[in-house]
Amino acid sequence: MRIAIILFLNLCVYSICNAQKETSHWFFNGQDYIKFNPGGGVTNESPPNVMFSSNSGASIADTAGNLLFFATAYMVYDRNKNPMPSYSNPQLIGIDEMKVAPVPGQPNKYYLFYNYQLTYPGVRSIRYSLIDMSLNGGLGDVVAQHVPIDSNMSPAYTLVTKPSSQDYWIVAHRNATDSFFCRLVTSSGISSSPVVSTAGMNATKTEYRFTDLRPSHDGKLLAGFCYTNYTVIFAYAVRFIEVFDFNGTSGTI
Repeated sequence: MRIAIILFLNLCVYSICNAQKETSHWFFNGQDYIKFNPGGGVTNESPPNVMFSSNSGASIADTAGNLLFFATAYMVYDRNKNPMPSYSNPQLIGIDEMKVAPVPGQPNKYYLFYNYQLTYPGVRSIRYSLIDMSLNGGLGDVVAQHVPIDSNMSPAYTLVTKPSSQDYWIVAHRNATDSFFCRLVTSSGISSSPVVSTAGMNATKTEYRFTDLRPSHDGKLLAGFCYTNYTVIFAYAVRFIEVFDFNGTSGTI
């Protein structure tokens, strides 16, 4: 294991197996919506006229850059900006760290991952909804929703591709400990048995509350930013960054 304090932004690269065009649609708080065009440049698209929270949103496009669906903290929408008909879960308020990733080996299905806030100031439950794009006349529909993966986790998690594979890891962290939980995602689903690693040089383990966790472009390093504020709100805070080696074959840190 190698740990170092480095420029955090150098590692803020999304390391799941999506090409650029699949992440070309960006939705922001305040209903701002831009598209990165295949030939270059950015287009300001018409607002979707839906409600976004301050820190939650995700989208996915096909390999040509055509929007497939997007999600907010309140709803999952098809490419025509209409709610997907089977989605009926009102529990998304208060979540963050939303990510969309394909189900390996199943091109019409996508996971929508998110962290659902259980308690303040930051204990989360990592959950997912499953979208099948072959339903609803090709506009897609939700076939599973709000399924728990892990509980008592830090606010941040990330996805890292397994080398030479369509599979990938969900890398998460147990709140207020030095333990990381990595679950492999394959065509068969999400592993029920995580790979657990302990890592970190901070003397006080309860200060480990990662609010951002990012892989390097090659998936070999993970950078985590900790912001701990447990005693008096806005009066006491611990902030630090640590960088870890990540083994994408075994899922160990």
